[in-house]
Amino acid sequence: MTDPVPDATLSAPLLTLVPAVDIEVMALLCTRLCHDLSGPIGAIAAGTELLSDGDDDFVQETAALLSHSADSAVARLRLLRAALGVLHGGTVAPVQTLEDYLHAVHGTDITLDWPEKNSHVWEQADVARIILNMALVAIDTLGGRGTISIHLATSNTIVVRATGKRCQFTPTLLAALEGNRQTISARTVQAYYLACLTADGGGLGHQSAEGWIELSSSLPSQGK
Repeated sequence: MTDPVPDATLSAPLLTLVPAVDIEVMALLCTRLCHDLSGPIGAIAAGTELLSDGDDDFVQETAALLSHSADSAVARLRLLRAALGVLHGGTVAPVQTLEDYLHAVHGTDITLDWPEKNSHVWEQADVARIILNMALVAIDTLGGRGTISIHLATSNTIVVRATGKRCQFTPTLLAALEGNRQTISARTVQAYYLACLTADGGGLGHQSAEGWIELSSSLPSQGK
């Protein structure tokens, strides 16, 4: 069960965290990655076993399941690599990466609204990392169906909003967003990691009310 969140709007000033990556945080990120990949990979393994015992129709159905599970695993891995991995400059394709992830993992349950998705600003590696981590945290707040909206509020401010019937910040997720290491777990480490990522650029803003949450962050300076 998730912790209840008051209906009143919540807000927070920009954080002034000092980034900190230690063994515990890395272990929790690895736990998150393994959890996200274990489902589709397990389905592939189970489907492979079933293929040897089925008739033609059953084999076709199982093959379709295997294909879907493989697509889901690949999409998850690509997104997590871009969000958590080391990116050595150059450009990234966060729009396609996020669209592929939502389609393969969530189907039609989560829609993406990204009016400025053709802007080249998203392709900068450091910007892509922040936007994908913001999106992952926003997705975690939905608890089911909903919409993820991404836009530039100003020329240098990214805003990600999640909207859905069950959308909310849990107290533990809020604490992680505010840099509280005492409460982080595999469920909230993504939020803590996002807070660390955005600390050098001025920090992370957040607000929410019933049915929606919003995250905001300044674009990182080029050359960082």
